[in-house]
Amino acid sequence: GLQPATAGGPRGADSIGFRWTTADASIIGFVDSGGTETTRDSGEDADGTEYTLRLEVSANRSIVKFFIDNVQIGANVTTNIPNVSTLAVVINLAADNSGTAWTDHFTDVMAWGEVT
Repeated sequence: GLQPATAGGPRGADSIGFRWTTADASIIGFVDSGGTETTRDSGEDADGTEYTLRLEVSANRSIVKFFIDNVQIGANVTTNIPNVSTLAVVINLAADNSGTAWTDHFTDVMAWGEVT
């Protein structure tokens, strides 16, 4: 996902990415501006199946798109897109809600490019 370069930790306010928790039950694409979110629910459970996750942010930051296995999740996101000058690419390992189990996230390829 993307978050401010100075955030210093996992997803917080002013970030863009994917998440899964036992509360969500499926992989969620999210944008967060100042703590207010817009989400896209993939309907896909993180059940050990491998997925290709992709997000696209338009050059002028007016549209965010989320994809799983090259299929767009829901409509374009046009609200709550963070308006910060620097976003860093972040890949995290995340504990489950109990804080005792870890989910491995493997990244085979990561590409960065401007989408116009």
